[in-house]
Amino acid sequence: ITEPGRYVLMEDIIFNPNPGSQTRNNANDDMTGWRPQEDQQDEYPGAGDYKDPYFMGFWAAVTIETSDVILDLNDHQIAMDEIFYHQQRWFT
Repeated sequence: ITEPGRYVLMEDIIFNPNPGSQTRNNANDDMTGWRPQEDQQDEYPGAGDYKDPYFMGFWAAVTIETSDVILDLNDHQIAMDEIFYHQQRWFT
């Protein structure tokens, strides 16, 4: 979120960004899965690089990058997809 305002969740979110191979023997070999892609560099600084906020992948489902923001979950939840959890253990 880069603009001030009130944001209201209207449904549950299960976060699994840019999913890679989900085949049991191939998931850990997919070096581009679950990470920002190079063509997303403008939106996710560090995509395809070794520095900046997103170089290690998606570490949050929502980032609040400005002041005066209200994020109303509206009795909904934001959670990691189980497959994403096995790829990226830290999450906010």
